[in-house]
Order: sequence, then structure tokens, then C-alpha cells
Amino acid sequence: MKYISGKFRELNAMIDRAAARAAVEVVDTFASTGGHDLCTGPFDRYAEAYGLSLNGVAIGVPAHPNSAGAEAQARAVIAHLGG
Repeated sequence: MKYISGKFRELNAMIDRAAARAAVEVVDTFASTGGHDLCTGPFDRYAEAYGLSLNGVAIGVPAHPNSAGAEAQARAVIAHLGG
């Protein structure tokens, strides 16, 4: 998990650099995920390893947001837009 977390941080930095070169905004959807990682309980985490998700009816896709994580991302975007 430490390796995967590091890769996500590298990817976020790459996206930030590309956005800066293109002069576009990036909404930080990562900052609000603290305390909701894969090691937290099934009702608290924002991503699943694999299997059924207890945060909404879905199958967990490794290294992807579950429905709670998608909702957190949406809240971050809406807040950024002033809503």
C-alpha cells in the first residue's frame, strides 16, 4: 500500500504540472480523503481493495473510489466551484 500511495502522489504531481503548463485549474480531491484509506473500516474508507463495497451497492475495484469516495470527490469539486 505504501508503494501504491507513492504512485498516486506521483500521478497527482504529474497532473498538477500538466495543468500548470496548460494554465487550467485542478481541484484537489485528495486532501479531504485523510482518514478514509483502505486500512480504515468498511464504512469509513473511500476506496476498496476488491470485493463488495459496504459504502453503497457496488463491487470494489482496486485503487478506485467507492461510492463514498466518489461523493467526497464531488463535494470537493462543488465546493471549489462555490456551491
